[in-house]
Amino acid sequence: MEKLLLAAAVMSFFLQGCARTCTVRVNGFLEAGKAIRDGAAIYVAADANSPNPIFEKEIKGKIEQMLSQRGYSVAAGEELADYRLGFDFGVHRREVWGVQSYYGPDWFGYGGYRGSHYYGWYGAHIPYTEVYHDQWLSIRVSDTGRENAAAKGAVIWVGEAVTTRFSADMRETINYLLAAVFEYFGRDTKKRTRVKIEQSDPRITELTRYGY
Repeated sequence: MEKLLLAAAVMSFFLQGCARTCTVRVNGFLEAGKAIRDGAAIYVAADANSPNPIFEKEIKGKIEQMLSQRGYSVAAGEELADYRLGFDFGVHRREVWGVQSYYGPDWFGYGGYRGSHYYGWYGAHIPYTEVYHDQWLSIRVSDTGRENAAAKGAVIWVGEAVTTRFSADMRETINYLLAAVFEYFGRDTKKRTRVKIEQSDPRITELTRYGY
């Protein structure tokens, strides 16, 4: 039992060490020959049927803030915009089973009136089950057809961001997902890339002013 408690304590230590940094995996896809025009008017659409309209509104506000910081104009309606930005988010729960090897010092006792002890090494394989939560954010930018009616609805750019945490609470990670995906806003990453963001990153502290 002491060995199990020791292994749990070691794992807990590493989990605490991850609390101040978030690694996000990002993919950006840009339609060939297309680009999101600098300074364009963008309408951020929220899902009216969202199961959590409060959180949906919170994310919409954060996206609008990030667009404004990048020189885009936030449109009040799709009819006033050059592009429509839609977003989805969610959490995927998964369980992982495995065996943790432990090898370390221990005290052993045996026989005798008072018992004798000696110092040695102990080895064991400890089974474990861990639950992970893949928290993801997807952003899609499409043409509103304001300048070319034939282009209405054409997808220009798709950005995907995902991070894996033990917690299922997206309020803890949404700012990191947004900061990471906007680092490549309107760009083609060619492949999935990793973005490591510290809690003290100015992008995170700035987003915190507008909610979580």
